Amino acid sequence: MRTLCDVMVKRMKTVFCGLLGLWAATGMMGCDDPSDSGDFDYVPPSGYGAMIVDNRSLTDINVYVDGVSIDRVGDDSDRHFDIRPGSHRIVLDEEDGGRRWSGDIDILDARLTILRVTMDFGDSNDYRVSVEFD
Repeated sequence: MRTLCDVMVKRMKTVFCGLLGLWAATGMMGCDDPSDSGDFDYVPPSGYGAMIVDNRSLTDINVYVDGVSIDRVGDDSDRHFDIRPGSHRIVLDEEDGGRRWSGDIDILDARLTILRVTMDFGDSNDYRVSVEFD
């Protein structure tokens, strides 16, 4: 009986994510609205760059830099983290679930590296992350 329940829950999640993806694709969700450029006016301290995690997903995200947990970013919010310039391994991990993303990003001296995080509707276990520099 438990196995049948697990299968049904997984199928319901798949259907929900598919419907949510269609909703977002029609522009009703507003996640990728070009008028919402999310300009950040933060200036990192001397000798540092800053990584901004712009969390546009519906989940809270734990943030790791080079294997070290540095904090969390709530859903529909953003946070900046001052980091020494260079290439760093970043891991984003859903607070209470299995969704994740990892990648190497560059932090530039006195610049902002912006990670825009949304849900990946093609794979319910991953975030979709775009990296921008400002």
